[in-house]
Amino acid sequence: MAYAAAISLKNTLHHLLFSNRISLEDDVCSRSIILDLHSQLFSMGDVLRELDNFSFNTRCNFNRKRINLLDEQIRILLQEFEDVIESHISPQFLSQYSQQLCPLLFSLHLDDELKQDADSFIEKMVGLSDQLIEIKRLLALPYRNQITLYGMAGIGKTTIARKFFQDPLTLSTCTKRAFVTEYTESKLVVTTRLKNMADGDFRYQISNDKCLIRFLNKKESWELLRHKVFDEMPCPNELEKAGKKIAENCEGLPLTIVKVAQILSESDKTAEYWNEVGADKRHSVYVDAYDRMYKVLYPSYDYLSQELKPIFLYMGVFPQNYEIPRSKLAKIWDVEGFCVGHQSPAKLDELDSSSLIMLHEIGFRKRIKTCSLYSPFWHLCNKEATKSKFFHALNSLADGLAEERLESHRRLCIRNNSLFAIKDVYDKMSSVSTVRSLLCTGPYHEYPVPVCFGFRLLRILDALTARFYEFPLEVVNLIQLLYLALTFEGKIPSSISRLWNLRYLIVRRHLSIVKSKGNSLYMPTEIWDMKELIHLQVTGSNLPHPRQESFLGNLYTVLDVGSQSCTRDVFERIPGLMKLGIRIEVGPADDVDEPFRCFDHISHLHNLQTLKCVIVNPRIISKVVAPLSIFPSSLKKLTLTGGFGYPWEEMSKISFLQNLTELKLRCYAFRGPKWKVRQHEFQKLRFLLIEDTDLVQWTFEDHRCFESLEILSVKHCYKLERIPMKFDERLLKIELVDCNPLALTKLKEDREKDKFCLSGANLNIHSSLDE
Repeated sequence: MAYAAAISLKNTLHHLLFSNRISLEDDVCSRSIILDLHSQLFSMGDVLRELDNFSFNTRCNFNRKRINLLDEQIRILLQEFEDVIESHISPQFLSQYSQQLCPLLFSLHLDDELKQDADSFIEKMVGLSDQLIEIKRLLALPYRNQITLYGMAGIGKTTIARKFFQDPLTLSTCTKRAFVTEYTESKLVVTTRLKNMADGDFRYQISNDKCLIRFLNKKESWELLRHKVFDEMPCPNELEKAGKKIAENCEGLPLTIVKVAQILSESDKTAEYWNEVGADKRHSVYVDAYDRMYKVLYPSYDYLSQELKPIFLYMGVFPQNYEIPRSKLAKIWDVEGFCVGHQSPAKLDELDSSSLIMLHEIGFRKRIKTCSLYSPFWHLCNKEATKSKFFHALNSLADGLAEERLESHRRLCIRNNSLFAIKDVYDKMSSVSTVRSLLCTGPYHEYPVPVCFGFRLLRILDALTARFYEFPLEVVNLIQLLYLALTFEGKIPSSISRLWNLRYLIVRRHLSIVKSKGNSLYMPTEIWDMKELIHLQVTGSNLPHPRQESFLGNLYTVLDVGSQSCTRDVFERIPGLMKLGIRIEVGPADDVDEPFRCFDHISHLHNLQTLKCVIVNPRIISKVVAPLSIFPSSLKKLTLTGGFGYPWEEMSKISFLQNLTELKLRCYAFRGPKWKVRQHEFQKLRFLLIEDTDLVQWTFEDHRCFESLEILSVKHCYKLERIPMKFDERLLKIELVDCNPLALTKLKEDREKDKFCLSGANLNIHSSLDE
């Protein structure tokens, strides 16, 4: 993956050039070389991106092979040079740290040997860029019989021409070209893997009806498998149950079913063997089937753009069929430099358009919230990632002890944390000096294991699935870290501030213990020295009182902090905060009003867009503990969970928030038997969730409220007697889950009486009584 390698090196150089904590020692030459390198990488990125546009249109096998070969050469060159430059500067960081606990400025020097390496690197880069540009020109002019290469003497025109015309692939593959005649009255049936191409061919103004071909259901999958294995003969009774499970494991994809059936036809048809295949989705039968599908699936990956390929490959680090949260992908892609956080929905949409990912949870704005790779593509993804050294996965002891060399791998993916406890495996991993990302993506392991922390160039350490009893102090020596995610008990040490590059800090707890006010956990004061932080999520801990000069201007997200963090002094030091999550804990002896004072200063966050507040151990409170009118007008999403117990009359105090589009109320956030919505309230609200409340009568003053609502979700409201019918025609969906049957009956009766009322709304009803 040349594009991913170029992004990584560009970020490293950008950090050297523009970090306010780094100074190149009065060395104009060194700075000039790094600027030149930085410029070359921008040019290389542009060439790689532009190349996609031309190669996508030609689909010439010769061109793809040339491009992929060059891609691999460029990747190796980029990664080798990044290793050289980081191995040169990392000891200087550590040396200056040993002299001073947290130096404000690092002074770096580039020696002559490194400058020679840089000169050699630039020379090679220019040569490879010229070859890419040459291919781009050839692809841009597919029907011309004359290509003119021009430039000054000695620039390489003859060399390039000789390389192309003497290439064996040119001689053997590109000997003919076929032309197709267009007929305006032709009827065409077009198949494509790209969803956006199904919208019509605008070049020829062809009207287009599109049909999404669905996956097979369980019954259809079994019928296809049975037919392919036994033809017209019946399936033996002892194989049928296992056969249906095998068919289900094929995920409704006909090609997988056919390939699996071929393998089963070639094997012993015994109940023992079929049960073995049905019980394990990772059985060799499926792996063999995916291998046989490789040539069919590969073009879907091969024709992805340079920007999308690393994004797609990164999804393969997670286990097979794992539902990946978009929020997690967004953070890691941001740190890797593949895309900034707000671009992640669009990137996932592109992968979905290419029919590469399976969607699981979709938000009301049709944004993908969780997704996974189809199993055949997960297999292809891991295969391509290994081939291109994008990441190396360790699944079992056999993987850990395999003879395959791990040198030059940038990302290690550990899918079984027990492997850290095997000394031979641990030593083998520790010997890899090039690792930038250590990703523990397997099942949660509740017993502490000795995770490898010897990767001095590490940028991403995601070890949420590995438990620590306390903070591992070796981590603070990984001063290149940008992303740190751990699960441990106890306090964060003050030395955390040595990680001055850190952007994401995520800490979860193995145990959730409600603490009284006097025993609350606080982050160290030095957290205010970590100026690069943009995301801070430390479950159950509070931000400490800031010093006078404290200021975190880049911090946009703070999640799972305690209510004691919500002071005016704290909020004024993080003015750019856009997303805030608060965990309120009320101990048995605590003043019941104390934790709710966190709302007193929310109005100081003028850029706040998302607020989530949960009471961990809810108690129904009979009085109003905080006014709701103090929320900032910038708020777009509000979630209240737990026994706040606000009376429904208080809803009028948030109903006129001009930007509020999502409102989620759970577990007696509001209480009382009656709620009357008045005219012009909630004009911009598009999504409303009401869950677990004692509401009985819900009425509207008139139809001029909730005028923008698209989705209404009502869950576990056992006393609610009726759903109002005065919603605007924009309402698309009503979801009722385990609610009063009377409310459902009346809703159906109301729709029967007025055929036009809520006629466009889809009614989705679920009751556990029907299961």
